[in-house]
Amino acid sequence: MAAEWTGAVAFLLIPTFILIVSLLQYPSRKSITQVASAEAARAYVQVLDSEQADTSARAAAADAIAAELGRDAEDILNQMNTGGKIKFEVIERTNGYCPGSEITIRITMPAPVSVNPFSRGGEIFTISSISSTSTERIDDYAEIVGDDCGE
Repeated sequence: MAAEWTGAVAFLLIPTFILIVSLLQYPSRKSITQVASAEAARAYVQVLDSEQADTSARAAAADAIAAELGRDAEDILNQMNTGGKIKFEVIERTNGYCPGSEITIRITMPAPVSVNPFSRGGEIFTISSISSTSTERIDDYAEIVGDDCGE
């Protein structure tokens, strides 16, 4: 009886626990990408300086992701800037960086297929990625520094 119980725990319960914990990572990662893309888009349109907008948006996204994952924002920002696991991209800027333009930002993170629940951030391996986009509009009456809107 003791041997059967040990075998059941080792071969059934522990892998099932790891599988369930891994499956629960997807909704939280999707939520993280949604929050980060919304924060980045909001920061992008609030800066009112086309040269600083990208930097501000990346910092806002890194802060949002770091707050959710409990990691260092500087490390996440480095991953975004160097093409690491977490990707940041401005996928659409209608009419350039001008009043009334819409800015769309996509944040992409790896989707862990299997995680080690006994360590912090213990992704064992990933197969796919999760991404979310958010769109914000630059205020129609914004006074943008360095704009090329033809006014």
